[in-house]
Amino acid sequence: MAPILTEVQKTNFEKRLGELGMTKADVAPEAKPGVPLKPKMIKIQTLDEFKRLFGNPDNDYDSGKMKHHHETLPPYDKNKIHMVSKDMAGDDRKNIDKALKGYVLGDSKQYDTYKPAIEKMHFPMEVAAYAADDLTIYSDETFQAPTGTHNYGTITIYKDGTLKFSGDSNVDAQQMTYIDQRMLRP
Repeated sequence: MAPILTEVQKTNFEKRLGELGMTKADVAPEAKPGVPLKPKMIKIQTLDEFKRLFGNPDNDYDSGKMKHHHETLPPYDKNKIHMVSKDMAGDDRKNIDKALKGYVLGDSKQYDTYKPAIEKMHFPMEVAAYAADDLTIYSDETFQAPTGTHNYGTITIYKDGTLKFSGDSNVDAQQMTYIDQRMLRP
């Protein structure tokens, strides 16, 4: 039996669905290993929208709550913006990709010279969004979560159960519980 959410947790879960452009109709009652959730593709128009939905707020860095922890890059040469394309390769591509990650998960001010290049290369983009009221992973099960954003009311993992991600992902759960005892799926 899944844990019961408080009214505040239910409200927060529904608020997050709304931020992602999802409704309760997009939410599976239960996520289970071996049963893929149907994604809702959401279109992200700008880098700042992407950061707002999936990143760390800059004020966490400004206030000292978080410390800069991403690679520092040299400023991007704005004269090279005309060479940016979705299929470019090489060191410029690597730095633009590093700057995307740093901008979203770090202090965006550290990467602001890369913003035009990041937006030209990566935006607009689509992100797969997954949602379920409950995710329970029993002992000896592995839930393989696909790349995307995941929103769960509750996540319960029993001893020897595993939650794995296949790529860059974002997870929101109102309650996450680890139970230090073995339990096989009924």
